[in-house]
Amino acid sequence: MKKFLMVMAVCVIGASVFFTGCAGCTEEKVPVGYVGMIKKPGGLTGELLNPGSHDCWGRDELKLIATTEAAYKEKMQIRCADKLNTKAFDLIVRGAPKVKTGDDFKKILRNQGTQMRELTKTNGSSVQLLNAHVLYGVYVSGMARNVTRLIVSKYKSDEIVENRAAIQKKINAELRNALKGVPFELKVALVNNLDPPDVITRAVENARSRDLAIKQEEANQRIELLKAKNRRELAQEEKLTLVKEAEAEAAYMQIIGESLTKGFLERRRLKVKEKEIAAKEFGYKKASSITMIDGNAVPLVGTK
Repeated sequence: MKKFLMVMAVCVIGASVFFTGCAGCTEEKVPVGYVGMIKKPGGLTGELLNPGSHDCWGRDELKLIATTEAAYKEKMQIRCADKLNTKAFDLIVRGAPKVKTGDDFKKILRNQGTQMRELTKTNGSSVQLLNAHVLYGVYVSGMARNVTRLIVSKYKSDEIVENRAAIQKKINAELRNALKGVPFELKVALVNNLDPPDVITRAVENARSRDLAIKQEEANQRIELLKAKNRRELAQEEKLTLVKEAEAEAAYMQIIGESLTKGFLERRRLKVKEKEIAAKEFGYKKASSITMIDGNAVPLVGTK
């Protein structure tokens, strides 16, 4: 009987302890865009918790690491191969922390756990989280700037714009290679707000102005050449016309010359003489009187 009572007492005490433990249980949520892990008094469990609700017991702590993809801007001025600095050169880096396994999570906390931010919840429990920009600043920012400078500095300042696509492609390839083994996944790096030095901008603008002036002058020259060509063609046509007219005139004169024989000229003279005599006879018939002037009879035409 005593033994039975002792067993019952042990069971009751054990049940009391068990239910006391349950009373210390809380439900914690891993938000979307984060992964979590529970830290017990003895250390991290090693189990990666995806977004959702999870139980914490007693002195358990929930630790979170942000995994949301975001864009980060690196603003730079880069010294080019011709010793000129770019006016502006921005690199837009899109990516997210890479936490695929529990080992990834533990490694990040070992290296950057001191930068976690603690949040106290309304129920009194606390949650520690590590934001994505912290991981970007530690693992990516300096590497992205260094890779970009090494690539761009090999070009002259007036070559950057025309080689933009090649520069961007090389930055992506080399930065992706440099980030191997780093808890950050690069999606893409984009060259943005690329401004060459002012001296290059002015030189390009002046060159464009000269090109426009040259093109305008060439257009004017083509117009003048066309006008000159038209004048030559007109002159040539006029010359041909004059030649033809001269040939016609010469032919006409030749015909006339051949026709002007002595007999022809005598006949022409006689016809003229006949016309003069006929005119005088007509005058005599119309005259009202005749007077003698210097021994010649001159008809006077009546005025009535």
